[in-house]
Amino acid sequence: SRAIGSFFNLPVIFNGKVAALINVSSPYRNIYTEERTAILYRITKLASEALTRLRKIIHDEQRRMEAMIDSFPGGLFMIDLEERLLVYSPALTELLGLDTSSQLWLGDIIEKTADFGLHDVLKKVQKTMQPETLPDITIGKQTVNIIASPVTSDDGTDIGTVVFFSDVTAQKELEQ
Repeated sequence: SRAIGSFFNLPVIFNGKVAALINVSSPYRNIYTEERTAILYRITKLASEALTRLRKIIHDEQRRMEAMIDSFPGGLFMIDLEERLLVYSPALTELLGLDTSSQLWLGDIIEKTADFGLHDVLKKVQKTMQPETLPDITIGKQTVNIIASPVTSDDGTDIGTVVFFSDVTAQKELEQ
């Protein structure tokens, strides 16, 4: 192991703040010329700017997704393959009468839908990766249709299951 002969640090700027430092060092003295360091600084600056743009794109997409979920008229939630609750709509919490003052868990939803066998349907969908529709159920004064559907990525990898709750009360009243 040789002693450090030359070194310099490159700041990685993310959202206007130093997020990291890249330390470049060599056992040779005076190896880093001003021209070489300027090139590395430019590359690091371009990478920092790309990270900042990427973060903005991700943030904007997340906001759009949240707005879409929040505006869905029925309830919905999505779980991953380990049955972790990834996302849920405010309409779902209202429909099921769930307490939103603390963290919501899949168990909370399962408990409220135990009479309808939703948990068994979730397991079946995750096993077969085929959509399932429960018979219409009554929750409070509403008749609700529940569809559980597998979610896959662009490359066909299984991601989890999404469940939609649709109020079909008016439709059922017209049928009678």
